[in-house]
Amino acid sequence: MSAECHREGWLLKKGSENRRWEGSTISQRWFVSEGFHVNYFEAAPSAGQPCKPKGSFDLRLVTRLSATHDRTAPRFAFD
Repeated sequence: MSAECHREGWLLKKGSENRRWEGSTISQRWFVSEGFHVNYFEAAPSAGQPCKPKGSFDLRLVTRLSATHDRTAPRFAFD
């Protein structure tokens, strides 16, 4: 039996149109991870109210994750 990890909270997401944080569209998203699956939403779901995810991804498909070297990025940002 494996215990799945469940985490949720607000994160900042940089738009894909620009490689640098400065000048990019920054969106606050509510992220929910359950095991290897991560969904993100425009707003935190209300109790009893189903909410369609804005996007999702599978952590098993992540091939690279590293701290950013962009000095305009917020603290703890990663690429």
